[in-house]
Amino acid sequence: MDERIFEAVAKKYGVSSDDLKRDIRTAIEAAYENPNPEANKVPRKGAIPTVDEIMEYASKKLRTKNADSTRRSRRI
Repeated sequence: MDERIFEAVAKKYGVSSDDLKRDIRTAIEAAYENPNPEANKVPRKGAIPTVDEIMEYASKKLRTKNADSTRRSRRI
């Protein structure tokens, strides 16, 4: 995942990119202690996805959602 994304988000919230990644990792670990069906859809190499794997999955979902929304609005 592009480091610039982490740096921009971290800057916006006044934290370091390392702090941001640590907080995301903590949230991922907490989510996988009590996973929901959506969590099981995230492609990953290990038992718990990495920050990069989560971000890649989320960005693909957003791109797909935006593409679907754009297609629907063009039909109207």
